[in-house]
Amino acid sequence: AAAAAAFLLIVLVGVAAVRMGLADRQYAVRQAALEHQAKGADHLARAEYELAVAEFGMALQLDAGLAEAQAGLDVAQERLEGLPEPTSGADDEVSAGLLREITQAYERGDWPTVFATADRLLAANPTYHRQEADAILFEALYQSGLLLVGQDRITEAMRMFDRALLIQPDEPRASHARDLASQYITALSYWERDWTMAISSLEWIHSQEPGYRDVTQRLGEALSAYAGQLGDAMDWCGAEEQYARAAELPGGEQAAQARDDAAVRCAQQTPTPAPDLTPDATT
Repeated sequence: AAAAAAFLLIVLVGVAAVRMGLADRQYAVRQAALEHQAKGADHLARAEYELAVAEFGMALQLDAGLAEAQAGLDVAQERLEGLPEPTSGADDEVSAGLLREITQAYERGDWPTVFATADRLLAANPTYHRQEADAILFEALYQSGLLLVGQDRITEAMRMFDRALLIQPDEPRASHARDLASQYITALSYWERDWTMAISSLEWIHSQEPGYRDVTQRLGEALSAYAGQLGDAMDWCGAEEQYARAAELPGGEQAAQARDDAAVRCAQQTPTPAPDLTPDATT
C-alpha cells in the first residue's frame, strides 16, 4: 500500500509541477519531500510505525538524499519487526475510522483536519473508498481556497485550487476560481511597473466577476494611472481615452473630470486641417 501511495504521490507532484512551470519542479518536489519527512517524524513520535514508514518512504521516493528520512525509516521498520502482522480487517477498521474523521471534519468546516486526516488515510490505505474520500477532499480544498480569497491570501488560495484540480482536473468551479486568482496575482505583479499588463488582467477579471475582491477599484486606479503616464508624455488624446474608460466605472467622478481636461488638451494638440489652396484646374 505504501508503494502504491508513493507512486501516486510522484504522479500528483509531477502534475502540480507542470502547472507551476518546469522551472519550479525541483522546488515543488523538494517541498513535498520535506512535508512527508515531517509527517513521518510525527507518526514515529506517536509510535504509529506503519504510517511513519509510509511517509518516510514517500519522502525518499521524492528526494533520495534526505538523510533524516532514511534514518527515520530505518527506525520505524526496526520497531515494526516486533509487532504482529495486522489483519486486513484491522486495516479496514483503521481506514474506516479515518474516513469518519474526514467526514466529520468536513461537516464542521475544519479544513486543516480534513487535509491532515486525508493524508493519513492515503498513507495507510490509498484505495479505501477512494472516490468518496477524493470527493470530500476536493470540496474541502475548493472551499478552503474561497475562504483564503476572502482573507486576501490569494497566493495560498491558488495553491488550494491547484490541489483540488489534481483530484478533479478541469472541474469548472475550481478552474474558474484558479483563473481569477491567477489573473489577480498577475495584475498585482505588474502594478506600477506596466500599467497596460495590469489593466489587461484586471479587465479580464472584471468581465468575469466584477465583484471579485477590489478589482473594480483597482481597475479604475490603473486606468487613471496609465492616463496620467500618457499625459506626462504629452499624449493627451491617449490620456483622454484611458480616463474615459475609468470614468465608466463606479466612483469614476474624478476620472470624468480628468477626461474632460484631457479632451481640451487633446483638441489643442490636434492641428486644424489646412484649407486646400491648390488652384482649380478649370480656372
